[in-house]
Amino acid sequence: ITGMSACFDCPANSASLAGASSCDYDPPDCSPCIDRSTVKIRVVSHGQVTDAYWKRMVRVMTVAGQLMNVNLVVKLGYLQRLSEMQLGIENALEEEPDAIIVTLPSSDLLETVQRAAQIVPVFSFNTGTHLAKSAGSLGHIGMNESNAGYGCGEQFQSKFSSAGITFSACLVFYDELDNEAMDQRM
Repeated sequence: ITGMSACFDCPANSASLAGASSCDYDPPDCSPCIDRSTVKIRVVSHGQVTDAYWKRMVRVMTVAGQLMNVNLVVKLGYLQRLSEMQLGIENALEEEPDAIIVTLPSSDLLETVQRAAQIVPVFSFNTGTHLAKSAGSLGHIGMNESNAGYGCGEQFQSKFSSAGITFSACLVFYDELDNEAMDQRM
């Protein structure tokens, strides 16, 4: 059976064994019967291992890797040390992955990510929407930070106004000092 693992309970395998010409999955590479166990994906992120949001993100990415049957390794904790994140990306490349997934908290990472994108497919997520294209990311999952910040401000103003509270200034929790996206949210 060409291109399929020993996934004997897969309907695609029985169809192939019965003489069918192709798998019923569209696109065919989405088939759960394809052996992806040798696919190596490395994730390098600025997220902090102690942060509740990033703990959840790691769990979600780990489950996704298991469901896709890929070798996925997530490395976090580089926000306060962007030079270490650059080194983390370079170390990930030394493992000869099939792809690298990164966050882009600073334009200081552009050169390193661009070099990586010349070697393997690079994708980005979370922060760095404004940097993704120039970094060489083939795809980015994130939000427009300016729109998100503006929308958040509008929601706060609406909720406070409906409670009869007016204000002329807003306190912003700025928890990632080296993350350029924080500036865009203002």
